[in-house]
Amino acid sequence: MLYKYTGVDKQFKKVSATIEANNLDEAKKTLRQSGIMFNSIKAQQQNSLEFMSVLFTKELTKKELSTLSRDLSFYIKSGINISSALKLAISQYSDSKKIKNFLGEVSRSIDEGKDFATSLSIQKQIKLPQFYVQSIKASQNGGMLDNVLMELSTFISNQDKIQKKISNALAYPMFIVISALLMVVFMLSYVVPKVIGIFEQNKQELPLITKYVLASSDFVGDYYVTILVLIVSTIFAVKYLNKISPLFRYSYDGIILKLPLFGPIILISELSRFSYMCSLLLRSGMTLVETVKLSSQLLDNVVLAKIFDDSSTFVVQGGKLSSSLMSRNIDILPKSFIQSIALGEETSMLQTVLSTQAVRFDEDNSDKITFMLSLLEPIMMLVVGTIIAIIVLAMMLPIFSINIGGM
Repeated sequence: MLYKYTGVDKQFKKVSATIEANNLDEAKKTLRQSGIMFNSIKAQQQNSLEFMSVLFTKELTKKELSTLSRDLSFYIKSGINISSALKLAISQYSDSKKIKNFLGEVSRSIDEGKDFATSLSIQKQIKLPQFYVQSIKASQNGGMLDNVLMELSTFISNQDKIQKKISNALAYPMFIVISALLMVVFMLSYVVPKVIGIFEQNKQELPLITKYVLASSDFVGDYYVTILVLIVSTIFAVKYLNKISPLFRYSYDGIILKLPLFGPIILISELSRFSYMCSLLLRSGMTLVETVKLSSQLLDNVVLAKIFDDSSTFVVQGGKLSSSLMSRNIDILPKSFIQSIALGEETSMLQTVLSTQAVRFDEDNSDKITFMLSLLEPIMMLVVGTIIAIIVLAMMLPIFSINIGGM
């Protein structure tokens, strides 16, 4: 339950925020342990608008999480402890209620004696990625918290940049395609029937291509609602089955990896993410088994996630990661990737090899995405232009036939 309070903190600054507790006595106890002298504290009743606001602000954006991680890293590098760093961050993010409440709850847990990773995992304000909390848990034991926070900031920032690059690059082609499709539907639904109707009234024999376009026009005009419903229903059905059916999700992700152009890009993107996270976790002091298992949970594609999760079980039994990957999944994973892991295991430099692989994968994928997007726009224009040209030709041929017949 949420309790709203006002008072002053250890620096005698006025504070007004909320705290989550099971009852009023627990809330008061937590505030006292945090050094906050409260003037008033009462249960906060959430109306429907507040509930919806909390519901849709449960996660930090990639940019927010990256920036916050970087700031905390800077504070810790400057020589202050995590508790002071969090309090400094609270004052810095005072304009963002979401981040302020999140940092406040984490700070109070640390003041109660919990470590940073535990405080992050038990807080209820923000849903954090599992790899984020586990990376911090491994790093704080090795005294590498500042470095790992900076690494996490860089990793999350790079993921955000890639996502934005693809979204921005697709914006203009998608606008062209949607506009063109609307124009084609308009022509098939309204223009074509009126133009062709003139020739049908004169009982003129229509060319074959004109008959096909007219049939398409009738079909779109009669069933456009059904077509839209089927498209929307299919999209929602796929998303729903992906959530409730592991078997469907596995088959779907397997098909995605085999798609031309898109499949290799998705594969390389997932391997880059896996390599980077493994390198980060190994550097923070985590064992190889834990590293592979946790990094596999970071992957969106369940086929790849299962490959690496099964391989972590093989490593537990005393085998090598490269041997497991080579024996089971050579048809999916690139040979060069498996060979690089084998080299890292032989030279005891797996962490460095994976870091290098992550950089190489990012560069390769960036080139592939740029090339694919450069082809996407002219291909879309060619397809749409061809459809429109066929429609125009279908309407012009009867006119030509009239002129020829009248000569």
